[in-house]
Amino acid sequence: MRKKNYKAIAEALIGGMLTIVVILSILIGGNNIIKAIESNIILSVGLLIVAVIVGLAMVVIISKSVTMSVSKAINEIDLDNPLQYIDKVDFREIAPLLKKMNDQQIDIQSDKAEIEKTSLIRQEFTTNVSHELKTPLHSISGYAEILENGLVQAEDVPVFAGKIRFEGQRLAQLVEDIIELSKLDGGAQGEPFEKLDLYEVAEDVISSIQMTAKEVDVNIHLEGEKSEMMGIHYILHSIIYNLCDNAIKYNRQGGYIYVTVRQIGTSIKLVVSDTGIGIPEEDVDRVFERFFRVDKSRSKAVGGTGLGLSIVKHGARTHNATIDVKSTPGEGTTFTFMFPVNPANE
Repeated sequence: MRKKNYKAIAEALIGGMLTIVVILSILIGGNNIIKAIESNIILSVGLLIVAVIVGLAMVVIISKSVTMSVSKAINEIDLDNPLQYIDKVDFREIAPLLKKMNDQQIDIQSDKAEIEKTSLIRQEFTTNVSHELKTPLHSISGYAEILENGLVQAEDVPVFAGKIRFEGQRLAQLVEDIIELSKLDGGAQGEPFEKLDLYEVAEDVISSIQMTAKEVDVNIHLEGEKSEMMGIHYILHSIIYNLCDNAIKYNRQGGYIYVTVRQIGTSIKLVVSDTGIGIPEEDVDRVFERFFRVDKSRSKAVGGTGLGLSIVKHGARTHNATIDVKSTPGEGTTFTFMFPVNPANE
């Protein structure tokens, strides 16, 4: 179409010139036209101007025709499927536009699907939170009512008080996890990255959780070396804490937890492995879902909220880290993280 347009414009210009020559030939006479032009500069310039004007007029007419043709083609486009026109003659001039429109349509559909997915996750999260909050509250209310009505013997009061305290702690932990997860959902915006040593962070976590591990006869070992990186301290602390806390809760008596931190090139490798109950293969991809529990009965018994690994995932994403999970039921689980030394450059 483009070549045809250029050819039409050229023909219009030539036609305009020929028209002027023919008219002059009639008026002046074919034999005298050349002499007349040579002897009269004003006449020559005038002819040139007239020829240009006629040519431009023809160009405007043809350009308007082409523009109308393109406009008509654009108005006929089905925005949901623009590529169906790409091989048609009337649409060849706007083929790049059709491809761009198709790319934008794909992006829009992808964004729409992501929005719908996020909305569904939030609805499920709200439903699950309501359920998770009701469970300890009902337990606390039930135990308190029994005590209030004097239905418990004096020697059993400490038992019921302990259950109320346990459910209260579980409720408080759940609220704290929800608040932390909400912060991470926003990408930890405004939180400053600082230079820190991930090995030292791991040391602090193990020091704070060591007593809990000993109470259930689980041994924690830390290996590695100084590993400096840019990061958000409390988030990295939370990642390692939640991993170790889970490894303690779902371990066996006399079991082990191994934490390793080392620098490999421009990345920091964090590995947390345990000798616990493991994760079935079909559940490995789901362990980071909110409120998902591999062993629901055990989770309730040890006070798990079901949000720990979801916090881990969001914290890792904040630092542009990759996660790999390997697990064998009855033998244990290994979480491997690769943190870039400077997440801002990733």
